[in-house]
This record gives sequence, structure tokens and C-alpha cells, in this order.
Amino acid sequence: MTTATPMVSNQWLVDLAFLSKILDYIDGDTFTTDEGRITVQRKIYLAQLFGIKLGYTFQRNLFGPYSRALSDDCELLQSHLREAREIAEPLKLTADAKKGVERVRKLFAVPAELNIDQALWLELLSTYHIAASLLFPKTELKALQEDELAAIEDKLMGDKPYLSGLRQQLRIVWDALIGK
Repeated sequence: MTTATPMVSNQWLVDLAFLSKILDYIDGDTFTTDEGRITVQRKIYLAQLFGIKLGYTFQRNLFGPYSRALSDDCELLQSHLREAREIAEPLKLTADAKKGVERVRKLFAVPAELNIDQALWLELLSTYHIAASLLFPKTELKALQEDELAAIEDKLMGDKPYLSGLRQQLRIVWDALIGK
């Protein structure tokens, strides 16, 4: 992810510095509230999809993808933010990580044709993707067929009935995920 690893005896602090650096790049360091923690989970999940390698494993949760390790790291980062930022300051992203950051920042922008806030947009992106991955784990996501997309959308509507008014917009979400 970076060009050089600082010499620090506590690897966990270096890992927190990397997380801090990425959160700064993707505007995701608002983890002090419940809503902020959910947003960070969604942003890091999506960031990893687009090549930012942080090593978190996610599972499906009521609010979307969830990583216990990321939650723990965010709590640690809150306690050691100053030290982590000092270590993170000189770090540079690799070319691949920079590309991933640019792609994910574009992805986080709500399309103009949707009249929703960013929190809902991130929920739609992350829950659509994780549902697709769970329903069709052996299929490349870009290769999913119309009936498979309908099955994903049915699953989302069943799991999250409050999204039912957004069914038509889910194709915009899918197009954003696959880069259309």
C-alpha cells in the first residue's frame, strides 16, 4: 500500500497509521458516532473492493458489511489517533493504491439522478455488493445475468423493506459497482 514502512516496534500502531491514512484519503475518519462507525465500515468494505488492501474480512450484517477487526481497529485508532497520524504523515500511497482511492472517491459521490444522501448511497452500494457475493459466490459480478440481478434485488427488498421505494434505482447502484 505504501512505498516505505516506518520503523516502529509496535506493528499494530503501524497498521493503525495505514488505516488512518486511508481514512483521511477517503474522508472516513468520522468513527466517533454510531452512524460514523457504520459509514466507515461501508467505506472500507467498498475501498477494499477497489484495490485498497487493508486485510479486513467482512460478513453480512443488519447495517451492511461488518468487520469486527475494523471495529476494533477504529476503537484503537480513536485512542491512539495522534500517534497513528504522526506515523502516517510521511507515508506515500503506491500508484495502485492511489488509483483505488480515486475510483472509490468517485464511487462515493451520489449520482445526480438519485435524490438520496450519501449514507443511503453507501448502504445501497455495500449491501447490494455483499448480497450479490453471497447469492452468487462463484460468478464474476460483471457476468451476472438479468434474472440473477432480480434475485439480488428481491433479497434486498426482503431484508430491507424500507428500500422498496428504491427498487428502480438499484440498477444505478449496480452500474456504479461494475463501473458502467
